[in-house]
Amino acid sequence: MRSLRQTHLRHAEHYKDVLANANALYDKGGEGITPGLALFDQEWDNIRMGWEWAKQWAIDPALEYFVAGPSLLSLRLPPQERIEWLERGLRVAHQRDDRRLEAEIWGQLGMANDALEKWKVSVSLYRECLKFARLLEDRGREGRTLGSLGLVYLMLGDKNEAKYSLEKALVIARDTGDRQAEGRQLGSLGLMSEGQERIGYFDQALEIARAVRDRYGEISHLGCLGMAWFDKGQTAKKLPGAARIHPNIMMRNMNRDGSLPKDLQDRLEEQDSSRCLQKAATYFEQAVAIAREISDYRAEGRHLGDLGNVLSEQGKIDQGIACYQQALAISLEMGDHQSEVRHLKHLRFAYLALGDKNEVHRIEKQLKEIAADSGEPRTENILEMFGSRDVDPFHEEYWRVSREEDNKKYWSEYYQIHLMS
Repeated sequence: MRSLRQTHLRHAEHYKDVLANANALYDKGGEGITPGLALFDQEWDNIRMGWEWAKQWAIDPALEYFVAGPSLLSLRLPPQERIEWLERGLRVAHQRDDRRLEAEIWGQLGMANDALEKWKVSVSLYRECLKFARLLEDRGREGRTLGSLGLVYLMLGDKNEAKYSLEKALVIARDTGDRQAEGRQLGSLGLMSEGQERIGYFDQALEIARAVRDRYGEISHLGCLGMAWFDKGQTAKKLPGAARIHPNIMMRNMNRDGSLPKDLQDRLEEQDSSRCLQKAATYFEQAVAIAREISDYRAEGRHLGDLGNVLSEQGKIDQGIACYQQALAISLEMGDHQSEVRHLKHLRFAYLALGDKNEVHRIEKQLKEIAADSGEPRTENILEMFGSRDVDPFHEEYWRVSREEDNKKYWSEYYQIHLMS
């Protein structure tokens, strides 16, 4: 007769395999995403129970749960809970001296802290991941980590480091033939750009995502395009009459067929606030539709919130509130307190615009309760325990060597062109 321990571990082993199968389907992309997510969602309660029993009876099976399903666990678990799973895995990976697994977990911890907007912590986590990627000579991971690091630097306002990291990431993606990563890095570079150049980056990124069937990249780039046109719409609303294109200029530059040159047409479009906002709404609607199709609840909630902002800007406050409420329901279901607060704040502004003081007071009370009850895991502790003490010097050395390599390449090409021709 089996002992309770044997029964629990057998359950844990079986559902660890179920998680691995679901994750493998999901990671294939394309047609594998939906069945992978469906299997995971169907068995989630059993998977979670298996992990709890694995933690109770043995360390190794508990670690293997993270190894079996990193993509799906990252998608479904709220950031705080992901950090708890990941920190347990990091302890064992460190004890085993499993560098490849450590690199994976440091990167996943960085993404979890990104979701909590703890940007300075994320920098340290990605630096650790970058260190292991270079030690392992894993160019793909190095490029992806540089891309993540570049985005974090951008959030911290350090555009120089952001640009350098993202450009290096783009070079690696192209060198390794990773089209998906190339699209992601182009999208990230778009975030640093302005005007039509910005939209051009997002358009390139979206085209690549669709070509390689990167549905998550597609959602992201649609969202970025939506935000770019939303910003243009807000800017156009504030544009003084003197800054608008005069009808005489349009008449003088009109083509024989009655059309306008592209640069003038682009400028005219940017000055049409209602048209810009409608384009933004269309992009966000497409992002929400794809998120629903592949059951990416976080992306669905995020872009419902974005769509609510556009509708509110268009004066459609009631429709905006409906979007915010749907987004709020998703964040509550996911246990995502960061998003919950953001959607509540949007609802508060919407009800203020309607003059509904009762709803405003109710939401303000909710926000105060959340602020009083916010408890987040401190990833700084795991950095102190397992992070290398020489992270910053290593990081500086990494940039120094990289820049020296770039300079050598530049001057070599310069001499070939100007002195040897």
